[in-house]
Amino acid sequence: MASEQQSSVLKLDELKAALNEKVATFWSTSRNELWIKGATSGEFLDLEETLVNCEQNSILFRVIPRSQGACHTTYTDGTPRMTCYYRRINEEKKLEHV
Repeated sequence: MASEQQSSVLKLDELKAALNEKVATFWSTSRNELWIKGATSGEFLDLEETLVNCEQNSILFRVIPRSQGACHTTYTDGTPRMTCYYRRINEEKKLEHV
């Protein structure tokens, strides 16, 4: 889990890779492979701290974006968004940009 509360499953080998490389690493369920955040988009998330919950069954990566953003999508001016969670469901049950 990254600090933006993105849910993902991480295996022990991937956790070790993240800790060794000091970059956010996830398991991509859509691609069924290790996903080093930024390997494709260039928007790496440098690992600042790794926290473990009280039951020791989940972790939280505290990260710092290496460049301009965190998401592969961009604002209208072309700069990467700081989060992938840039839309919400409004009162009319429609998506709107935050």
